[in-house]
Amino acid sequence: MIQVRGLTYQIAGKLILKDLTFQVEKGEMLAILGANGAGKTSLMRCLAGELQGQAGGVYYRKRIIKSYAIAELAKFRAYLHQQNNSSMAFLVEDIVRMGRYQQRSTNAEQEATIIREAMEICAVNHLASRSIQALSGGEQQRVHLARVLAQIWDQREAILLLDEPIANMDMQFQHQSLAIAAALAKAGFTVVAVLHELNLAAQYASRIMLLKAGRKWADGSPCEVLTPTNIYAVFGVNTEVEISRKTLVPQIGAPAISLPLASFNSFL
Repeated sequence: MIQVRGLTYQIAGKLILKDLTFQVEKGEMLAILGANGAGKTSLMRCLAGELQGQAGGVYYRKRIIKSYAIAELAKFRAYLHQQNNSSMAFLVEDIVRMGRYQQRSTNAEQEATIIREAMEICAVNHLASRSIQALSGGEQQRVHLARVLAQIWDQREAILLLDEPIANMDMQFQHQSLAIAAALAKAGFTVVAVLHELNLAAQYASRIMLLKAGRKWADGSPCEVLTPTNIYAVFGVNTEVEISRKTLVPQIGAPAISLPLASFNSFL
């Protein structure tokens, strides 16, 4: 379980996160949504222990996160960063193996099985001997997802933090990756994901939080949170929202967008 109590974070006097309080239970998948600059990545870095707020704090298992040693934290918390660019030409299999650094056992066969199965789940096993630098952005993202899965493979009730996990992926792998995250939550993991695709968040997350200017605007089930009023307040666009008869989750229509016609016409 993750607890956030009165978390406030600022950089050079600029307020990024303001008095955030919430918790994420075992078995939940929380999707964090918000406009660019809302503080989503800063919040994820605080949840991961990479940033410390000026007030309040983040707690894992009722212990404040800063009390954990890095090696101890890595045993039950995996964090997929927003950017995962590699400056070195590591092989895909070696990247995934890095996830096992804190968990590795003396059983080489068991370790090889974990690495292989993590790659299979993320559909990158056929890329095992390729250089990470030779892959597309979406393929690289799947490799790093396999890495964080390998990290917590044998740690039940672990915490999985995903910052834009489906960036650069095509439709098939967007759904596949979020289905993996949702399945892990149902199996007892605590999952938090930053997403931009509202319809995908509604389909896969059990709970959604909207951030606006570093503050919690709304928090609840997809049906409770993804309303036209909330979407306009956070994203500044008018949309229609319908509840799918098949899935019983909100479906957000295309927003009505107005272009600055004078400037656009001069461009044309």
